[in-house]
Amino acid sequence: MDKSSIRKEIASLINSIKEHSDNIGDKQHIPQLELELILHKIERLYQKSIVFNHLNSIRATRETTVPF
Repeated sequence: MDKSSIRKEIASLINSIKEHSDNIGDKQHIPQLELELILHKIERLYQKSIVFNHLNSIRATRETTVPF
């Protein structure tokens, strides 16, 4: 996977989580299924963020490494 596709997935997950948050904000009772779906999306966001961070660190290492 390349960084741009991961960045798009991260943005999409953030928007989706925000939409769910807006939908449950006014409810007195939040269904368990809704909470599980939000948690699953947060988990996917975390995983994608780790991969994105790893790709950034690889690139930064390559840019700072001076060839002999």
